[in-house]
Amino acid sequence: MQSDAVFDLAENVVATNYSDIPGEAVAVSRKCVIDTLAAMLAGTSAPGCEVVSNLAREWGGREESTVIAHGCRLPAPNAAMVNATMARAWDFDDCHEEAHDHPSVATVPTAFAMAEKIGKVSGKDLMTAITLGADLVLRLRLASWAKSAQRHSPWTTATYAPFAAAAVAGKLLGLDRGRMVNTIGLAFTEASNTNQCQQDGSLAIRVHHGMAVKAGLVAALLAERGITGPQNALEGKLGLFQAYEGGIYDRRRLLADLGRRFESANISVKPYPCCKFTHAAIDATLKIVCQHDIRPDLVEEVRVRVCRDCYSAVCEPPGRKQRPDTIVDAQFSIPYTVATAIVKRGVFLGDFTPRSISDPVILEVAARVRPAIDPDLNGAGMGPCVVEVTTGHRKTYSQRVDYVIGHPRNPMSMEQCAEKFRECAAHSIKPVQADTVEEVIRMVAHLEDVEDAGRIMRLLA
Repeated sequence: MQSDAVFDLAENVVATNYSDIPGEAVAVSRKCVIDTLAAMLAGTSAPGCEVVSNLAREWGGREESTVIAHGCRLPAPNAAMVNATMARAWDFDDCHEEAHDHPSVATVPTAFAMAEKIGKVSGKDLMTAITLGADLVLRLRLASWAKSAQRHSPWTTATYAPFAAAAVAGKLLGLDRGRMVNTIGLAFTEASNTNQCQQDGSLAIRVHHGMAVKAGLVAALLAERGITGPQNALEGKLGLFQAYEGGIYDRRRLLADLGRRFESANISVKPYPCCKFTHAAIDATLKIVCQHDIRPDLVEEVRVRVCRDCYSAVCEPPGRKQRPDTIVDAQFSIPYTVATAIVKRGVFLGDFTPRSISDPVILEVAARVRPAIDPDLNGAGMGPCVVEVTTGHRKTYSQRVDYVIGHPRNPMSMEQCAEKFRECAAHSIKPVQADTVEEVIRMVAHLEDVEDAGRIMRLLA
């Protein structure tokens, strides 16, 4: 009888060093760090995030780790919870398109919280933990999504986030394989949540990532002190894949090339602060309206053809997607984001405010956006997408996008990520000095040479 895959995955996290990780995976992890810090800073001013920060401050406790921009120091699990909530708030954090996962919102806040708690964690160790945590959670997600055609899973990236946070925290704590298995098992006991918060447009979609990250970090701290977790947390009779995925998963995908190939190398960075399922439609729309200089008043109809999963995520229910009730509704809406691209010639943070989502000009254009499922549009990731814009002159312009900006086949550069960081810093709840912004960019660009990675968070306090 084969042992649970958790033992192989735990051994990989424990045994892998910085020198074992390919350069391309390290380079992507470096981008993920600056990108997630950008999303955190922007998230400090997002609705709901100050409530979470204030609540955590009311709890008090040992001053171990920094809450970005707010300047306070909290116990590591609580600081990680607040920072992860802010990182996820604008849906501006990175994702893995094929796995339908947001790995860095779990790995990066956990890594920095633990780096400050432990003290003097090097940039190399920080990136190693981030890379391994992302690889583990992405393998879990890919193993289940590999057979997704057989069922539609209700679980979200936050369901799996405790595993990523647990692996990062356990690695930085230097746990052995036995304690790492316990860490992953304890993280499994906290896995929860479905897509209902997205369906309802609630702020829970931000908060549940923070709660998941806190759970994963606490799992590692408990395991370090000898608390045991389920030993067959993944493939056991009541383990993750049986209980959450109905026994439908691909074990080969879970363990293939473990320790040699790092799935984190395939993470996508986002240029727009909304669900990645909207990005191909935004890209295609911007190409059409900018190339042909199409004014909003000339647009008669916009047809958007997408795959089934995309339609389900960002096109239903149609009424609320064309007239969003909440900011979350707008972030998960092709009609709204496409209309914004037409009216504003771009999509950024200022387009997701109570005032923006009720803009009559954007809503008038959104009412003319007609999404539809095209069964032929099946590709790896969250594209492809075809947009057709018909003007009042009865002329139709068409554009197809297969790989959105930020996809591994159409990546954002480190400098583009740095520019995103600068722009997001301007949306921080408290001003960040320009010289501090540039110093953080320099430190992350050379993170392998940084002796104390926690200093980055203290600079941004």
